[in-house]
Amino acid sequence: MLKKSFFLLIALLLLYLLLWPNGVDPASWQPPPAPAYAGPYEQNTRLQEMELLFADQCEGCEDVAVDPAGRIYGGAVTGELQLLDPRDGSVNVLANTGGRPLGLDFDRNGRLIVADAYQGLLAVDLQSGETEELSKGLAGRNFGFTDDVEVGPDGRYYFSDASWKYGVGRYKLDLLEHRPYGSLFVYDPAT
Repeated sequence: MLKKSFFLLIALLLLYLLLWPNGVDPASWQPPPAPAYAGPYEQNTRLQEMELLFADQCEGCEDVAVDPAGRIYGGAVTGELQLLDPRDGSVNVLANTGGRPLGLDFDRNGRLIVADAYQGLLAVDLQSGETEELSKGLAGRNFGFTDDVEVGPDGRYYFSDASWKYGVGRYKLDLLEHRPYGSLFVYDPAT
């Protein structure tokens, strides 16, 4: 009798786990055929002559911005915005966003504009290191995964939110669902 009860309990537990609502709503997707290895996809050796700069200096650096003096700015996984100077090999911390800086670009005023996965859209003064929050969300909803930013020729900041539904810590669920939760936004510093 005890054995039967044990197996019944295990069966009910498995049934519960299989039918348990988890909030993930996957979409079907069939990838297109892979392109031929021709033209821009043709095998080449162009990158074999590249010079590796600052290896292991900016951990998790996903994007860089280069100022007119040739200095490189990168965002580390620790939240640090690092100034990497190829002229003397120095690495200095400019600021810490307290998040995860993923996209970087300079605006017309020389400020470093940062797309931070946790903090939203930021502007950093290069002289003081002071960080200003420009936008954390829109219409009452926070950005979930602010991912990249480009300053356009019109001076506006174009940035992406990779997923409004799933933030950085839950990105695997976004991959499982494969739904269009990403968005493209424009921020006008003049308004």
